[in-house]
Amino acid sequence: MRQYIASNVPDDLLSAARIDGCSEWGVYWQIVMPVIRPALGALGILLLIGTWNNLLWAFIVLRTEDMYTLPLLIYLLKGETETPWGNADGVGVARDASVDRRVSSSSSAASSRHHGRGGQAMKT
Repeated sequence: MRQYIASNVPDDLLSAARIDGCSEWGVYWQIVMPVIRPALGALGILLLIGTWNNLLWAFIVLRTEDMYTLPLLIYLLKGETETPWGNADGVGVARDASVDRRVSSSSSAASSRHHGRGGQAMKT
């Protein structure tokens, strides 16, 4: 916030307010605050999201399920319904490898039946 104020509030504007008789509080409240409103809004949103997603504090403080916060309940529900993709990927790789072996062995067997031992096509 300090950097935002330093880069977006011109020193000439602050000096003009002081010359006009504004106190330091008046300069801050009437000059600086309107200029930094967008930054305050963004900061408020980021703080809200950070506080909303702070699950560790809820796990430490809350002892019973009826006191759980909504983000904590959503997190716990997500854990119950989530697919374990790590395990599923391993099974898929093993299945694909066995299918590839069967396909390659059956295609070589069909090729040898069709072409015979010498590799030339047999008459049917």
